[in-house]
Amino acid sequence: MVCISLFSYLADKGTEKEPIVSKHFPALLAAGTLALCLVVPSCSFTPSETTSAPSATETLNTDTSKLAGYWKSSYNDGFEINGATFAQYDDAAKGISFAGTVVNVRNINAASGYLTILVTNSGTWGKTVGSFYVIAWQIVSDSKMKESTAFKTGSTSNSGISTRIAAENEFTIDNGYFWFADYLKQ
Repeated sequence: MVCISLFSYLADKGTEKEPIVSKHFPALLAAGTLALCLVVPSCSFTPSETTSAPSATETLNTDTSKLAGYWKSSYNDGFEINGATFAQYDDAAKGISFAGTVVNVRNINAASGYLTILVTNSGTWGKTVGSFYVIAWQIVSDSKMKESTAFKTGSTSNSGISTRIAAENEFTIDNGYFWFADYLKQ
């Protein structure tokens, strides 16, 4: 609305032979773009929360087929999903950061969501065996994914939470636990 009013005002100020809008179109386009950037909220690759709150009566989904495989970052850390098994690796030699059994896959949308795991191996990161932990994922392409394990500075929950529902409620993007990195399918 503001842009339309601005263009209408400037068009009226020009002459029939040389309207201000056409004379100053590049500058007006830049100003309009800047105005849109200031008015429209910025876009981020991080999806917003659209999943419903977890409940004890929901049907759990354990289909990891679209995430299956070994994925590695440029830092040589990685993760692997094979059926219901999830492992986070420290390095290319596949030293275990932590590992567990996938107990729920929640989709935010068709290309992003959360994996909830029951920790079975505390690994080098010292996750609590028997606790629940959440991993967030975003599919970029068939060969590239963004992934993040839950971590927030100062949180007492970084090692895992005793129940699935509590873990899924706490470990969310909106709660500030996820900082995504790029991983390529190997």
